Amino acid sequence: MMPVGLLPPMSQPRGDRRVHRTLADHHRPDRGRPVPLRPRPGRPARPPDGQADAQRLPFPDEGFDLVTCQFGAMFFPDRIGAFTEVRRVLAPGGRFLFNTWGPLGAHAFEVALQAGLERAFPVDPPQFLRTVPHGYADPTVVAADLAAAGFAVEDEQELTLQGRAASTADLAAGYLTGTPVRAAVEERGDGPAVRATVIEEMTARLGPGPVTAPMTAYVFRAAV
Repeated sequence: MMPVGLLPPMSQPRGDRRVHRTLADHHRPDRGRPVPLRPRPGRPARPPDGQADAQRLPFPDEGFDLVTCQFGAMFFPDRIGAFTEVRRVLAPGGRFLFNTWGPLGAHAFEVALQAGLERAFPVDPPQFLRTVPHGYADPTVVAADLAAAGFAVEDEQELTLQGRAASTADLAAGYLTGTPVRAAVEERGDGPAVRATVIEEMTARLGPGPVTAPMTAYVFRAAV
């Protein structure tokens, strides 16, 4: 289950303001002023909130002018199928705006984290970061999947921003307790010992904190 943002008129995206500002810029034909989206006759001004399967969206055909998806496409089991669903709910002339992470090597926090995991588990380190969040990092592949779903790619932009955290200990705690990395660690061994090793490795690479490091993503705009 992966939520997708469906934006009728006047809805504002949530999340990282900098990434969303880029998404908004992509939806300005003149790159200078917002384009107001107007409700289609018979459509609600705002879709209902709730969770839905991105591969089976519970909305009628051609009901939206804009669909957004923030760092979700990497998790779709069937990406072309999910993109086809997005196309189904978009009206003619509609746009699909979404982003994906770049390669693991372009995300310095997670390079340090992965190094810590490989030090803690030299034989069988968790590969979640490499294969899932950063496993859809080839824009050529993404563009081909969009085309297979019936989209025309209008624009693709590489965007690098600076990530910030109070400390490497905070970063490690977030990844090791708040992402699927946690399950992989619990399957392999002692959580507290792993956390100490990861913090030590991340601190050696990034410093104790506050820490700042680059992270790269790709932003796509596709049209029906």
